[in-house]
Amino acid sequence: MSRLESGDRLSFLARLGGGLVEPAPVNHAHPLPGPLPGGVPPVVSTQLDGADPVGSFCRSAEALGCTIQRVGDQAGVPGALEAVVRRHECRTAVVSEQPEALAAAAALRHLGLATQAASKEACAAADLGLAFADAAIATTGSVIQRSDTIGGRTVSLLPPVFCCVVPVGRIVPTLAEALASLTANSMPSNVVIVTGPSRSGDIENIIVRGVHGPVAVELIVVES
Repeated sequence: MSRLESGDRLSFLARLGGGLVEPAPVNHAHPLPGPLPGGVPPVVSTQLDGADPVGSFCRSAEALGCTIQRVGDQAGVPGALEAVVRRHECRTAVVSEQPEALAAAAALRHLGLATQAASKEACAAADLGLAFADAAIATTGSVIQRSDTIGGRTVSLLPPVFCCVVPVGRIVPTLAEALASLTANSMPSNVVIVTGPSRSGDIENIIVRGVHGPVAVELIVVES
């Protein structure tokens, strides 16, 4: 095979390497602005009611097309799960590796659903994926999950219906605060952010659901 490379490769790489360690040259025509006197201003969303982050989360999620159920405590989760199963006529489910999700799965089995641990094959065949949120964002209505707690990404991506239980103590105002809390002690290999049902407008700007993820997202918000 003939070589397509021409020129002095080592000299070229040396120039690139030098640019990485040398300070950037000063552009006298367009100097960089100095630091802001008060620091970087905080980003404030009009979607956020600081006095009611839970309500903000629910309103944002509903605007995305999520279905919200608010229950008083964990005792209300089985009834909410039953409503999800009936609404979507689910017969099979996959459950994340989170201990709290595995405990909640007993309600699905009581309803007659065949439940499995979340593997790629099981998730691709299941009607419903069940997990708990590691965090949730009030301004966007998003739920966040660490791959090391949920056991991979497929439980929230492959089943047509994704049901996520959201304890209110895990709802934070912004994405920055959510990521700070999730990565304070360790950085997972992957973080999944679910912001409503999957949708795409790539073809003629026509919105189609379920292209890259679930067709329906059901959120069970646990008040205490």
